[in-house]
Amino acid sequence: KANCFKSDLVEVFTTSAGKVYQSDRERALFVDVGGKIAKFSFSCLKSLKGELHSIDIENMLIDLNRPEFEFLTIATSEHCYVLSVLDIIQFRELIDGTFVMFQLNNILHDCLNRIAV
Repeated sequence: KANCFKSDLVEVFTTSAGKVYQSDRERALFVDVGGKIAKFSFSCLKSLKGELHSIDIENMLIDLNRPEFEFLTIATSEHCYVLSVLDIIQFRELIDGTFVMFQLNNILHDCLNRIAV
């Protein structure tokens, strides 16, 4: 789906586990993890970040009776992920890095506006 307007996509952040793109035309973010491309609004991506950080990785590693995988669904999204501990860590890195890039962009924009005035 994202390939049909690839020229509209701007890469926000990339790790070895995936990429996040932004489309101003679609007013959406596209998360590419493991070849699965999912479309998110900004607020939905924030929800995804919260859900990822709510997973108790330490408990997954310690509790031998617990399943090896975590099912991650977002209430405001149709997407579902089945994640191992390593997948969770890598997905967190991707989403956290994306939000750092958004913050950096805001800081740079503010600084450039101050210089221009």
